[in-house]
Amino acid sequence: MNKHSIILLPVSILATFLFSAALTASVIITEIMPDPESSGEWIEIYNYSPEDIDLDSWSLIDRAGNRGYLPQNAGILNSNSFAILAKDSLTIIELAIRPNTLTLVLDGWASLNNDGDELALLSQHEETVDKMSYGAEAASVKGRTWERIDFEKNGQDAANWGRCAASRGSHCRCAKQPLCSQPIE
Repeated sequence: MNKHSIILLPVSILATFLFSAALTASVIITEIMPDPESSGEWIEIYNYSPEDIDLDSWSLIDRAGNRGYLPQNAGILNSNSFAILAKDSLTIIELAIRPNTLTLVLDGWASLNNDGDELALLSQHEETVDKMSYGAEAASVKGRTWERIDFEKNGQDAANWGRCAASRGSHCRCAKQPLCSQPIE
């Protein structure tokens, strides 16, 4: 082994680690329904990376430590695509989600607290991929979602979240979202 190999090995390990971390950091929590009118609660996530990401063995955890697991073999979240994580299959049916949107029913779902909570999205390696927190204002209007305004900004920045203008979700990003039939003007 020459001295160049010795230097390149740690660099390649570091590059692989950083590349993997960059990919998982590109899946974010984009919208939550903490107080639905009829269907059950749900959470929307988005993969804004250029790579498809395998969601096998991922989970959501709240401030109290309640965890909901994505099903084994959950599937691939394609690049620039959304997934809906729901409490039950009836919620998925009632939402009438756009075709080709990944929909998953979590195992062990704990209800979203209407008086506020914190959610973390964890990878299969138990790494926190994204985190968001919300207060009682997120559930102050029954049947309205709480959505992330700018995907590039931190999920824990309270100013980056707001009530959705549409009753089924999606105001400023409506053209992208799986629950929206037409943009809100």
